[in-house]
Amino acid sequence: MKNYVFSNPIEAWVNIVKMFINQEPSLFEEGQGAIITGSSYTYGLTLLINEAKFDPEFDFGKIMGYTQGKWSSLLNNYLDLDAMDVLKAQIREFEKNKAVNRNYHIGFNFADSHGNGKGCLVSGVFSRMIYIDKPRLTIIMRASDVVTRLPWDLLLACRIGQYVYGHDEFTIELFIRSAFADDISLMLYNGYEPIEPLIKAVENDDRRKKLKKALKKVREAADEGTDPGYQAYTRVYKIFNPEKYGKEVKSLKAKDCIIGDWDGIPMPKGGCPSILVRNNIKKAYTKFIQKYNLDAFAEEVKGRKLIKFKEQDGSLVEDPTLGMEEDDD
Repeated sequence: MKNYVFSNPIEAWVNIVKMFINQEPSLFEEGQGAIITGSSYTYGLTLLINEAKFDPEFDFGKIMGYTQGKWSSLLNNYLDLDAMDVLKAQIREFEKNKAVNRNYHIGFNFADSHGNGKGCLVSGVFSRMIYIDKPRLTIIMRASDVVTRLPWDLLLACRIGQYVYGHDEFTIELFIRSAFADDISLMLYNGYEPIEPLIKAVENDDRRKKLKKALKKVREAADEGTDPGYQAYTRVYKIFNPEKYGKEVKSLKAKDCIIGDWDGIPMPKGGCPSILVRNNIKKAYTKFIQKYNLDAFAEEVKGRKLIKFKEQDGSLVEDPTLGMEEDDD
């Protein structure tokens, strides 16, 4: 296993990508990984991230060509919200008394809702450990493209932890069985910071020449509007020259990629795993509350206060503690 510790998700992504650009020997030496033509693989990669705070301005649209639909697809495929709600209730109960519940490890499996997913995300564990201040979310992954998929999965880990814990004061741990990158796909890093200086700084002559060749190929193909017939390469070409492909690259910032908040919203008894349906229910419920001016009652419920009425005339008791003796009679 190869273990690395980082301060935050973006620092983790940047450093891992740079290791692949340089083909760090410790990642790819015999028994640790493999390099086949233009692709690099490393096995048994573990990342510990101390702050589960993803840069809200990180732009998946400008850097990778991702859209809101891709985020929705990720959530709909991998998350069973009904199961997450059960998990949330259980863990928050443990967290109420951390002094007693100093040590717990609660696991879950990722879904594959549409049945033909690649199964990159396998399972996870929510933990609290003795003498460690923050709780931890551990994610076990089958495989990850370190250029495009790794930051996507790191953001998802942040959002899952926030959904369950209700805050972002937790750490993230990733176990990646196989982490890989293609030299052409590595060129997407150019959307985050110029990649040419990084290529020029590569010490290994053969590696530097291969990356220069890959960058040249991408630029020439992008200028010509080439269709490589391979989706991953098409994404790279479009990012380098979107005008040539007739589509403007739209912004998709991390702050706009959320799971949702349905606390206090009544859901169907049989469960409701769909984000779309949940949002429709929330919209209808909120509209109903506003239409009939029921905000005051909603606040009472939110504050967990009892609404009491006087027995004499049925009027509302403004202070719930009043009239309690009358109730006891």
